[in-house]
Amino acid sequence: MQATIVGLLFSLGATHVEASYSFRQRDRIVEFGLYYPITQLKPNFSRRNRGGAAGVHVHYQFFVHRNFAFSLYPNVWLAPLWYRSEPSSSRQRAMLYSMNLEVGGVFRPFPDNYFDPSLYLSSGVARMDAGSGVDARWAVPVTSRIGFNLWRQMDRFKDYNLAFHVYGGARYHLRGIEAIRPLVFDFGIAFRGSF
Repeated sequence: MQATIVGLLFSLGATHVEASYSFRQRDRIVEFGLYYPITQLKPNFSRRNRGGAAGVHVHYQFFVHRNFAFSLYPNVWLAPLWYRSEPSSSRQRAMLYSMNLEVGGVFRPFPDNYFDPSLYLSSGVARMDAGSGVDARWAVPVTSRIGFNLWRQMDRFKDYNLAFHVYGGARYHLRGIEAIRPLVFDFGIAFRGSF
């Protein structure tokens, strides 16, 4: 009888430890990704090569609930351009870059689903420049994204410790530089994991 009671207590304790560990594993997610920004250029600027733009990001997500998280989203993207000061002038090389540091929130409506769809909303500050033809500026990007997993690996606590994530979104720049239109679309891929 005593052995049965002790066994039940140990099993309840193990269940409690497993549940709490499972929750803690889900507490923080970090992802590393590459993305492709789609920009519309203003007059006097043209692309140096087709599709010549790329971005990289790191996204930290700190979950305060199973479905909600605060996020830190540093990212940078580049685009090589041609610049003409006047329509009849010769072309000059220019490199458009945008370094962003954003904070925001993440909503995961179905965190236990294999695809784990996620909605992101963030804003912050950005340093933008496009060479000597345009004045560098501090801008305010407002970003929204949606993404989901194509593949994920689960651990024994039913938390994923590695996933392959795809996403798409839009970013609007308040006080952006004169080389591009304020609205920039992007899509990308990321590897994400929990810790």
